[in-house]
Amino acid sequence: MKVGDRQSSQTVWLLRTVLVVTLALPVVSAVAEDAAGKTTLRLACFNTQVLTVPGEWSRLARFRFSPGRLRHLEGIAAVIEAVNPDILVLSEVTSSATVATLAEILREKGLGDFRGYHLDGRDSFTGFDVAFLSRVPPDSVAGATVHLFAPAKMPRLKAVQAGQDALPWTAEREILPRGYLPIVLGDLNDYDPDVPMADDYRTTQTEVLRHLKDINPEAEGIELVNAAQFMPRIADRFSSHWDYNENGAADGDDVFTLIDHILLDQRFVPGLRRAFICHASSLEVSDHFPVVVDLDLSVVPQAP
Repeated sequence: MKVGDRQSSQTVWLLRTVLVVTLALPVVSAVAEDAAGKTTLRLACFNTQVLTVPGEWSRLARFRFSPGRLRHLEGIAAVIEAVNPDILVLSEVTSSATVATLAEILREKGLGDFRGYHLDGRDSFTGFDVAFLSRVPPDSVAGATVHLFAPAKMPRLKAVQAGQDALPWTAEREILPRGYLPIVLGDLNDYDPDVPMADDYRTTQTEVLRHLKDINPEAEGIELVNAAQFMPRIADRFSSHWDYNENGAADGDDVFTLIDHILLDQRFVPGLRRAFICHASSLEVSDHFPVVVDLDLSVVPQAP
């Protein structure tokens, strides 16, 4: 079924790697049809905290030896099995072999309709890449199903914040003219000033969210909206657990913030049925939690 091509972009900053993945979905056909005849799609993004296969070198490897890495892969697969998305964006994977191994575990669980897609993130320091697991066959655009839009050299964060350099963003020139409705999702490593979160002591540090929401700078207003604002309980709006004292437990000194986001084209909003963050996993799996959105595409207007 034709649902869209997987456009992607990655922004790398000084503080850490920020993965920005853009999905473009033309609303033209069914992904899953329920008894009421509605077209539904579940999107999710999940930072896997340096997911690495045994035997692979990684500068920031979370586990040094094979048993730990295998437990990590199994834990991530168990979370995916529970969330059961149609399209899943994964941050902090380290290779195509990691994506292939994860997809194989899911096939062994009976989830054989997932297919993995991998992009080298061009981050020479962390080695982190961008990956997708999808039940939806992607379109081929310009001979490829997945594209990376990122300049060879990124400007320094301080220069962008000071207005001395521009934040490069080229994906909109590939997505919008093709008539797709864009969705941006992943670990953006900052807070959305427009969305109250569980931790109300912190404020946004960059202009990343503002730039991404204004995906078409030539048009008036912003085009994208944060799905988190539709989560009714502010206490649930956290996607990251910083274990401050590194004791593997949730303590009063720990930090719970919303830095993983799903930004939807505003035309998707009529079809937004649910937005939530799955807090059913622990620090043994990842220091992040999956952000999930359910869409009913049957009531979403097609892009002009």
